[in-house]
This record gives sequence, C-alpha cells and structure tokens, in this order.
Amino acid sequence: MHLFVSDTLRKPQDYGLCSECITPEPCNEGSSKLAEQTRQEPVVVRPLMPKDYGVPEDKEGTIAWSDADRWLSEAKIYWIATTRPDGRPHAVPIWGAWVEERFYFDGSPETRWGRNIAENPAIVVHIEKGDVAVMVEGVVEEVKPGPEVHKKIREAYGARYDYVPTEGVGMYMVEPTVGFAWGEFPKSVTKYRFGEKE
Repeated sequence: MHLFVSDTLRKPQDYGLCSECITPEPCNEGSSKLAEQTRQEPVVVRPLMPKDYGVPEDKEGTIAWSDADRWLSEAKIYWIATTRPDGRPHAVPIWGAWVEERFYFDGSPETRWGRNIAENPAIVVHIEKGDVAVMVEGVVEEVKPGPEVHKKIREAYGARYDYVPTEGVGMYMVEPTVGFAWGEFPKSVTKYRFGEKE
C-alpha cells in the first residue's frame, strides 16, 4: 500500500551549497551556508494519510526531530530504496553513517543500487529498528567529504563495523528533503520537511 507521495526532489544546490562545500578546502561562503543549514531543524507536521487511519490533526504526540536524528545516528543497519531504470523498486540493507543531518555510504557504482542512482538519484533511507520507524527521502550524489565530515563518518563506521571508508573513494551523500517517523501508531506519526522555515 502506498501511503506517501514524495515532495518535489531537491538538489544540494537548492539549499545554497556550492560544490566546494564537500571538498577538502570549502569556500567561506559555502561553509557558512552549510553551517546555517545544519543548524536549522526541519519543520514538523502531520503527514497526509487516510482519515480512517486516525492520525491526529494537532502536533501533540509527534516525535521531536532530535529523537529521530538520534535514532538515525545510532542505527547500525540502514535500508536504501532506489528505482531501476524500468521503474521497478529495489531495496537493500547497507552500512552507513548519519552525520550532520545527511546520510553517507559507500560502494561500487556497478552495484544494482549504484546503477539505479546513476539514472535516478531519488532515494529513501530507512533504519532497521523494530520499535520505531524512521525514514528520509531525498537525492543522492557522489561526493568527496571535507576532512572534518570525513573524520565523523570514519568514527561512525568504526564504532559499528570492522571497516571504515577510504577517503575520496566511492562515497555517496543523501540530502534529505522529507522524513517520517512513528512509534505508537497513529498517535506519534510525524513528518519532517527539510529546508523550510516554520
């Protein structure tokens, strides 16, 4: 059953980020915009669902972004969903790191998901956690993180896995546009809109 319709896809450039922001020597203008975007929490709303699901109209009981952000940071296994060129869906568990409100992972562009995102960068990331559901939708692109971000990525990998990614090799970043979370359904069903002001 399809519950959600993805918001309009956005690219990192739509957030005022320049290409230098993800290189070892970020520009001053880009760095300040990145810091501003990192500090801005997403807008919390209720998602559009059928009325008979019983989702409340007010925000009481919604999940604070700080909780969803923490669950994303603490996850060990993430599931990514992409779309094959012929429109069929593809989902796979993967290692990764949620750092500064972005999801980073690495791997070969020859994988099924790698070939999918080469054709269509739309992606969904979902954590493997039994008691709560947390997912973000967004756009993925191949990047070379700056040294500070890459250090955090390596630390996150090292704390969970017996592997850390090599700097500058096959690293991908998901820029979230919208997210969802819930624990107690339907009371806590929450939607997060990124890059918007309340």
